[in-house]
Amino acid sequence: MYSQQLLDRFLSPTFDGELPGCDGLGIEGNVTCGDVVHLAIRLEANRVAEAKFRARGCAIAIAAADVASELLQGETLTSAQVMSASDIQLIIGDIPQERSSCVEIVLGALRAAVEQARAGLTSETA
Repeated sequence: MYSQQLLDRFLSPTFDGELPGCDGLGIEGNVTCGDVVHLAIRLEANRVAEAKFRARGCAIAIAAADVASELLQGETLTSAQVMSASDIQLIIGDIPQERSSCVEIVLGALRAAVEQARAGLTSETA
C-alpha cells in the first residue's frame, strides 16, 4: 500500500528530534485522526540552517514531516513557505486522496514555524 520510501522514512526518520533555541516552531494537529506535528526551524543568514520535527501520528504524517524537514535545509523563508504536498510526494510517493490531510498537517506546522521565524526577524530589525 505505501511506497518503500515512505516506510523507510516512517521507520527511521532522519530529522526526528528536538531543536533547542529554534527561531520558529509550528504545531499542527487533527483531532479526528490524532496526528500532531511539531516542526522547528533554526535560521542562519536568513536561510533554514536546521529543521527537526516531533510527531505522534500515522506513517504518512511522520514520513512527510521527515521529508519536509530535509527539504527545508538551506531554503529561504519565502521558498519554505510555498512547499507543497507534491514536493513531499515526489520523495515518498503518491498518497491516497483520503489521506492527504496527513501531509497538510505537516505543511500547516511548517508554515506556522516560518511565520514565527519571520516575526522574530521583523522584531529584531525594529
